[in-house]
This record gives sequence, structure tokens and C-alpha cells, in this order.
Amino acid sequence: RDQWDYCRDGGAITFELNLLPPLCECYVRLGRLTDARQYLDRAHEILSKSEGWNGLAAGATLAEGLLAAAEERWEDAEPFFRRAVEINKRYGLVYDQARALYQWANMTLARPAASERQRGLELLDQSLTLFQRCDAKKDIEGVTALQEQAASQPAKPPAYPDGLTQREVEVLRLVAAGKSNPEIGAELFISPRTVTTHISNILNKINAANRAEATGYAVREGLA
Repeated sequence: RDQWDYCRDGGAITFELNLLPPLCECYVRLGRLTDARQYLDRAHEILSKSEGWNGLAAGATLAEGLLAAAEERWEDAEPFFRRAVEINKRYGLVYDQARALYQWANMTLARPAASERQRGLELLDQSLTLFQRCDAKKDIEGVTALQEQAASQPAKPPAYPDGLTQREVEVLRLVAAGKSNPEIGAELFISPRTVTTHISNILNKINAANRAEATGYAVREGLA
């Protein structure tokens, strides 16, 4: 359709764009991934016609992450979840931001790597804080149940040297890249105080006195 028709029917298009991501999510949960992809492709088609969709793009971005996670394309899914959180945060969509964090945490906890559990729990904590701001009781119950389930699972041996967790390795890589604590926190969606705690734990585990020694360790171990 031409641009005039597109603008004239903007209300219907907006309604469709709101509907497509939930439909995609439903089909992902049903395991009908081909159908889910069709709805998602239509959402991307609409989004490509204009840059004025503001926060509506977050739904399609989250659905893309859920589809990638369902296909066990973990590394592909990660940036979609991150982007969905960023879009919702930018437009002040607190509930949607919390939901994206919850879905991201759910995916992270489902990953085979045992070291992902701590990061998943941190994402759950962030989602819980936002759900509480919204007084979203059912969602709070869902987060709490997932936290209890994850906490009850036995810990597995770490996959990194000196007992470093996945999250600590992520922090270490950013330290080695010269990032400050606030920059690391912004990139990983954690508070500067949490970053400080991670760095302290890292230095203790690898027996390093400061960031420079930690950077040298990261290079030697192939972590940076």
C-alpha cells in the first residue's frame, strides 16, 4: 500500500502491531515455531515502514528473543532480550520492561551452562523490583516461584577457571576492556554496587590485587 493509505489506516496497523507479538509468543509456547515466525515476520514488515512506533517495537523484539530461545539459539536470543529491555526502559514502559527481564531470566536459567544460574537470578531480581512497582501480584508470584525453583536446583561445577561464574567472566571482560563500574553496570543491567561486589569476588578468586592484574589474568586465560 502507498504511504497515504498507510497513514490513513494507522489505527488498524497499530492494533495489528500490538496483536502480532503476543500471537507469536503463544505459538512459541505451543511449539509451533513456523507459525510463530510468520507472525513475527509480519510485525517486522510493519516496523520497517516507519520509525515512529516508539515503544511498540519492543514487543516484536522480545518475541524474536523468545523464538530464538525456543530454537536453542541462545547467543542469538541474548541481544533481542537486551534490546527489548532497553526500548521499554527508554519509553517508561515499566511493566513491559519487567516482563522482558523475566523472560530473559527464564531463558538464561534454561540454558545448559550451570554458570548461567546466578545471572538468571539477578535478572529475576530486577524484574521483581519493577513488578512490585506496578503492584502486579500474579507476576510477582511467578517471579517468586521461578526464584524458588532455581534456588532449589543443586549447584554444578563452574565452567571457568578458579571458580569464576559466567557473570564474573562478563564483568572481567569489561574490566579488561577498560570500562568503569558505571559503564559495566549499564551494559549488564546491574547496579554499580553489584559491579563492585563482582569485582571484589573476582580479585579474590584469581588472587589479583587490582584491575591491571585482573586484566593480565583475563588475557592469559583467554577470557578477554
